[in-house]
Amino acid sequence: NPQKYPNYITFIKQKGIRILIPYFFFNFITYLFWLLIGRHYGLDSEFNDNPVEPIFGILYSTSTWMKHYVPLWFLACLFMVESIYYFAFRKIKRLDVKLILLFLFGVLGYLNYIYNPYPLPWSIDIALPMIVFYGVGSLLKNPLLKMDKNVFRYLLLSILSFAVVFLMYEVNAEVKVFINVYGNYVYFFIGAFAGILFSVSMLKMLDIYLKSVRFLQFIGENTLIILALHLIAGSVVKAVSFYILDLPMSIYEITWVKIVYGLLSIIILIPVMLFFNRFLPSLIGKSKA
Repeated sequence: NPQKYPNYITFIKQKGIRILIPYFFFNFITYLFWLLIGRHYGLDSEFNDNPVEPIFGILYSTSTWMKHYVPLWFLACLFMVESIYYFAFRKIKRLDVKLILLFLFGVLGYLNYIYNPYPLPWSIDIALPMIVFYGVGSLLKNPLLKMDKNVFRYLLLSILSFAVVFLMYEVNAEVKVFINVYGNYVYFFIGAFAGILFSVSMLKMLDIYLKSVRFLQFIGENTLIILALHLIAGSVVKAVSFYILDLPMSIYEITWVKIVYGLLSIIILIPVMLFFNRFLPSLIGKSKA
């Protein structure tokens, strides 16, 4: 909502608190973990990585160099998406103009994807197509929130959208957004929007049947911590299973084990979430405890 930010100074202060402070803080934490522990064990131990390279990766913000913790590229990209969107759309009221602009950002993202083999600073190259999703989400926010509670409609939408996702998975190459790889660009957008529709439909049904679930709300409010620390939590789970329980690492190729591994990684982070919310809210983008 551009009206919340009358000028760029206000905007940059708000986004700096919400995105940039967590970006640099968690990069610092994960870099220390990688430098002292992570790169000496597991797959990382097989490579003689330059310990200085991740620092350049943090400052330049490209996942290619952020070997200490790749997922944090997302925060820098999100900051660029919101910044570009703010400048491009803050004074535009007409829907048709907004849609044309979103289409043009998608085209710019495609041209960069095809012709530019080099990562741009702060993931600007990836931000271009991501603005399309951000913009569509902004346009559809209120209509989606006001949709009626027709369970059959959401069930049908979830089935159809999942079928489209599966079809795009079959016909498209592997998608790796973090390195600006989309396979077939059109198939990527079709599959991505279908996946979003599937998620919205499923969550709408959960909202109808479960109403308010405080635990799920708590997890949803702390996904930043999951993004920033889940690989470290996962390393703890794997270390316990391998060094203490004497289980082979091959078990993590089994689907149900992967699910348990993911859930345990989140559960381990719950005390961390409580700690940051209580004592250090500013480091996770919150203005107060």
